[in-house]
Amino acid sequence: MLTVVGCLTDYYVAQGINFLGKQDFAQKVFFWCTADNMKFSQLPAPLSSTCRPLFDQIQAVFTGEFNKTIVEGNGISQFVYADKDMLSKCKIPTRGITELDRLSHVVHQIDSDCHIVPRGAIKKIPLKETRMNEAFRGLRANEAFDICNYTHFRAPLSKAKIDINARIEGVYNNDFLDNA
Repeated sequence: MLTVVGCLTDYYVAQGINFLGKQDFAQKVFFWCTADNMKFSQLPAPLSSTCRPLFDQIQAVFTGEFNKTIVEGNGISQFVYADKDMLSKCKIPTRGITELDRLSHVVHQIDSDCHIVPRGAIKKIPLKETRMNEAFRGLRANEAFDICNYTHFRAPLSKAKIDINARIEGVYNNDFLDNA
């Protein structure tokens, strides 16, 4: 459970992982709610691919007002200075960017950059699906403090690991995910 603390209220974020029938990597689904109603809803898909430069420049705390518009559809915002060069790189939806869009971006970035698992805890089966490795019994005490014994829990981004998986050499190989 990840808690993103804001000025007015907290956001609570939960993650669901589905391994079955998912080629190449498990499906991650995020759910969110505020402390006001504690009713979880699915987090929208991040706008990272079209608005990342803009998200990287926002310098404001989360307020807990998920429907608050942070950036107008025309690029005007009190939270970020968006010049013509940045706006040319971004594709802002006509409705603008809300705090919920920003929350989705931040949660997905944290997950991509920080979610790690011990090497060997996840396996790839011949169906090209990832699974929890039922034979994994944990790391030894002396191994647990070495970052080399951990991998990112996401689809590989490095060319070497993508190539290993494309050749199906990742099956029953503990080294098919990106190193942490």
